[in-house]
Amino acid sequence: MATPFQVRPVTEDELPAFEYVDQHAFHGRPDTERARSNWHARLELDRTLGAFEGSTLAGVTGVYSFQMRVPGAVTAVAGVSMVAVLPSHRRRGVLSALMRRQLADIAERGEAVAALFASETPIYGRYGYGRASWQLTLSLARGHGALAAGVPADPGLRPRIAEPRSVHAEMGKVYEQAMAERPGLYARTEPWWDRLTHDPDSDDAPQMCARRSL
Repeated sequence: MATPFQVRPVTEDELPAFEYVDQHAFHGRPDTERARSNWHARLELDRTLGAFEGSTLAGVTGVYSFQMRVPGAVTAVAGVSMVAVLPSHRRRGVLSALMRRQLADIAERGEAVAALFASETPIYGRYGYGRASWQLTLSLARGHGALAAGVPADPGLRPRIAEPRSVHAEMGKVYEQAMAERPGLYARTEPWWDRLTHDPDSDDAPQMCARRSL
């Protein structure tokens, strides 16, 4: 199907326009410098896509390259994110043009899975996406928790309080053990640990988490 929009990766100079589209789509506000720097550390420019109408960037999307545990193996997965269209350009084929180009690129790279957390689930079924998991929320009352049976006792171990960003390495070791056994978990690099352990109430916290999350 012909489209009046030119779809291509955005350049570094076009990132402010990329953010502008995202802000309008998710009712967000501009990131702080620290949040923007962390986003840039994770961003893969060659995996961004923008739909241009002349000089106007009307819609955007992007992919984060992940290694994810699937039953019996670890495989390359396209983490789809940052999907947004300007309110002034909706229902004109922008999203369809972006999705067709993106899925073609994913297939060319040999990635067997494209994964995302959908803010509006019905949108993505038309592009071949299906439900892979459900959200699980657990509430654990004080006094109801205990170590699993059979956990080795080590009298030398002592609990301590630590600032989250200072223990990425320790958390990573535990996470890697869990990832080896649990399909759906994906490998985390340092920028992703930093994204996970930021303080959402701090002055430098990201304000547009929706686009950054997989």
